[in-house]
Amino acid sequence: GPAQRIFWMACWSLTGVLLLLIVLSLVWHDGTWLLLLVNMFTLYVFVPAYPVAVVAGVRKRWFLLVTASLVCSWHLAWAVPPLMPRTQPPVSGETLRLVSANLLMVHPDPDVLAAEIEGADADLMLLQEYSSRWDATATRRGWFERYPFHATVIRDDSFGCALFSRLPLEDVQIVQMAGLPQLQATVEMDGLAVDLLNV
Repeated sequence: GPAQRIFWMACWSLTGVLLLLIVLSLVWHDGTWLLLLVNMFTLYVFVPAYPVAVVAGVRKRWFLLVTASLVCSWHLAWAVPPLMPRTQPPVSGETLRLVSANLLMVHPDPDVLAAEIEGADADLMLLQEYSSRWDATATRRGWFERYPFHATVIRDDSFGCALFSRLPLEDVQIVQMAGLPQLQATVEMDGLAVDLLNV
């Protein structure tokens, strides 16, 4: 009946959109704001393909089952490996303690989060959502003195960022990703150049 036709059209439309997002993510990756969001939420975005695959299998809609299963397979290949336990590689030479923190530009009490960040005693701090309020907090708490090498992009929205480093920063650049500023720099350790990208 008409309800069944609408249901299967909805299943095909959903699966088609998810398949298109996979192709665009592989070809264009973070090329647009939408793809950046899709890649950030990959763990969740492709979950609707699973019930579609199950229903298609139960109702013997083989082509839809195969298509939805392709989406599910890609999702598993992308989402499962980072969740698997890994052995730590042996450590030799100089170590680098790095902290990355999303500050939340509207954080109700910046000093609480700032104290937690300071407690890590990092060599490098990569900070996101760095606003004028957070710049004032960094100044008041002496971050510019303790981290003599720094770069900031101050914005009063969610897209400011900052690098604070005890090691000299080289080749500091503001790069655009999906139309948003990101900080890129290099530090040298044990004679190796370590590239940093604060996203």
